[in-house]
Amino acid sequence: MSLKRDAALAALALLWLTFGPIGEAVAANPVANADELVARHLDSIASPAVRAGLKTRVVQGLVHFRIVVGGAGALDGKAFLVSDGKKFQFMMKLPNTEYDGEQFIFDGQKHWVGFSTGRQTRSAFGDFVLVQSAVIDQGLFGGVLSTAWPLLNLDEREAKVSFEGPKSFTH
Repeated sequence: MSLKRDAALAALALLWLTFGPIGEAVAANPVANADELVARHLDSIASPAVRAGLKTRVVQGLVHFRIVVGGAGALDGKAFLVSDGKKFQFMMKLPNTEYDGEQFIFDGQKHWVGFSTGRQTRSAFGDFVLVQSAVIDQGLFGGVLSTAWPLLNLDEREAKVSFEGPKSFTH
């Protein structure tokens, strides 16, 4: 991927952060520039000393899958995310023979999307991630739970991030 694309992805992430979960904290104590915004975001994950020692991550939890278009129903299962540097694996297992979950893998160079049905086909989501591979290749999948999260290594990615301050949106 190009540096321009890296910067665009980081900018989108920063926009989400500005108006998302840390938006209220930023509003109470305004940010002066992009470096400060990224630093606050990273400090919300852990201190610099703790982050420096975190080389791998393993996250597991419960997942609730709901059909909202083209039918009705719900499934409960388990989700697992494992990351090591840029390497990443996400797996969602569901107790269903028609749709047994998802699996996404990035070995640092190539990505792979597993089949999610008994007929050896991918889900619409799996097809999307397979085609739009930047979601995995650029470390966006999994967000801050992944060691591949782009904002953790802006220097290594040689990405440039800009910040133009808060915007006022009118309807």
